Order: sequence, then structure tokens, then C-alpha cells
Amino acid sequence: MTNILYDHVHRQDVTDYWEAKPDIHTPFSAAADWEAVGLAMRASPLACRTFIVKHTAGMCGVGKFMKRWGEREFDTCPRCDIPEDACHVWKCHGNDADNVWANLE
Repeated sequence: MTNILYDHVHRQDVTDYWEAKPDIHTPFSAAADWEAVGLAMRASPLACRTFIVKHTAGMCGVGKFMKRWGEREFDTCPRCDIPEDACHVWKCHGNDADNVWANLE
């Protein structure tokens, strides 16, 4: 019951927040399958949920934030030397990146 109330009270605020972001190209609420997201998140361990949220928001250990946090001197990808953000990690084809993903299958 608490989840239903929370969803009812806060859904519009969350939707408005994400739709105001410049990186969101489609209406966020229409693109998200909230029921499927909820089921997947509840079925995942806490560490996995934490990773998903951080990576989805882009605030994770990638060049952009590692430089901002003072952990790296540059914000570039160590594999291809292009500025690295969370989306870049999934798209990078530099120095064996494809092999890393292939070995996860």
C-alpha cells in the first residue's frame, strides 16, 4: 500500500524532473515501462540495483566523474581516449572493449 501511495503522490514530480533534463530526448514517462522496471528492481540484489541507478543517472566511475572527483587527471576513456560518460561505456569499441562484452555472454 505504501508503494501505491508514494507512486500516486510523487509520480508527476519525478516525471517532470526527468523530462526537464536536456539529455532526455523522448517524453520520459511514455518511454518507461514502470511496471517492468519495478519488477526487475525488486528481483535484483541491492548491489545490482545500486549499480543500475548510478549508471542510469550517469553518476558512476567513468571519466567525466572520476575527473570531477579528483580521481583522474583527464575525463577520457582509457580504451579510446574519447571523453567518457556512462553512455560511452556501452558504445566504446576501443582497445579490446568488444572482447570484454563478448566474454560476459
